[in-house]
Amino acid sequence: MGGLVYIITDANLGLLGGTVAGAMKQFLLSFLTQQFQANLSEYGGVPLPQSQVMLEKQQVEALSITPPPPVQPGNTAVPLRTIIGAVVGSTVAAAVLLGGGSLCHARYRRRMQMLRVTESIKAWRSELAKEGLLVQDRDIQYECVPGSKTKFVVLGEGSFGKVYKANWNGTTVAVKVLSNNSDSQRAAFVREANMLQTLCYPNVVSYLGCAITDQNEAYNAGLGVHGRGDLAKAMSKERGGPRRFSWHVNGRFILLGVARGMAYIHSKGIIIFDVKAGNVLLDEACITAKITDVGLAKVMAGSKTETLLRGTAVYMAPELFPSSEGSGDSICKVAVTQAVDVYSFGVLMWEVLTGERPQKSSKSLRKIRVPEECPPSMDALWKRCIAKDAQQRPSADEVMAEISAAVLAVK
Repeated sequence: MGGLVYIITDANLGLLGGTVAGAMKQFLLSFLTQQFQANLSEYGGVPLPQSQVMLEKQQVEALSITPPPPVQPGNTAVPLRTIIGAVVGSTVAAAVLLGGGSLCHARYRRRMQMLRVTESIKAWRSELAKEGLLVQDRDIQYECVPGSKTKFVVLGEGSFGKVYKANWNGTTVAVKVLSNNSDSQRAAFVREANMLQTLCYPNVVSYLGCAITDQNEAYNAGLGVHGRGDLAKAMSKERGGPRRFSWHVNGRFILLGVARGMAYIHSKGIIIFDVKAGNVLLDEACITAKITDVGLAKVMAGSKTETLLRGTAVYMAPELFPSSEGSGDSICKVAVTQAVDVYSFGVLMWEVLTGERPQKSSKSLRKIRVPEECPPSMDALWKRCIAKDAQQRPSADEVMAEISAAVLAVK
């Protein structure tokens, strides 16, 4: 047995403990004697000395197996205070474990989210750098509202996000910041950036570049825009007041600028899809107009292109809307031409000439006549622009030429 000690304990032995213990001792003694004498005389092929066998037998004979004292009868009920303490302690321990587990899980999720954002920023910056579009966001300084250190000047706002007034190395710029970073927003963002860098014209916002901040905010920055913001915002402030945007004041210059920008973009084989007052930025004097936000623009494939329904409803040409026949889906594919931009310009032209907000239907536009100060040629032009038949609308070059002639005719 080599010093091996067997301990037998059983709280239930009770009064029978002595008998059971004695029987166990006799069993061990008999078992070991038989094994050592009959089978264990050799171990691993080596004969065991007889003295070793006798020693092991003596150790078994000397083994003392003493049962525990019998359980005394009496009141064995556990005190109520002990039970309550155990329950409360267990509850508190469970709550602590649960709370700790939840906290660890929340921290893990935050770390994983931060890691995903960091990887997204790196990937996006790398993509923009390959395209030659990346600029450093630290060079952009947003302009604050007078009297405020945290409220930035907003030049415009739409479903994509907001356009802020900022400064870039001493030059006033417009910065468009995305409202979210969904896949569709990012695709439109990069598409607009690629398109803007190919456009260079006085009446199209010059493109500076785009950047991704450490907070995963993305923006495009355009040069040469001053503090008046977009045309829609400027006209909204003027409604009910002096007709600053009437034809004989600033209206003719604004319309000519937009027409020139539209004609230039069309010369590149591009459909803008979103010509509207909110996408025309003005300089400080409200004379120079620049087309911005070409995120919906699309390069034409031949004379026509198929596209999903896009743009701002009140400025959209009839052919862009789903047909009343068929499934009635709100989104459909249609073949369009650059005439859709001319229609949008006609609505914008009516808005500038009348000072009124455009309605949801071109029928309501025809009910309101432009002021008598407006040249008859311009009254006829905007009506041709919103012709229901796209083939009856003038081209952007024709629109630009007619407005230019009317501007030169003003004495």
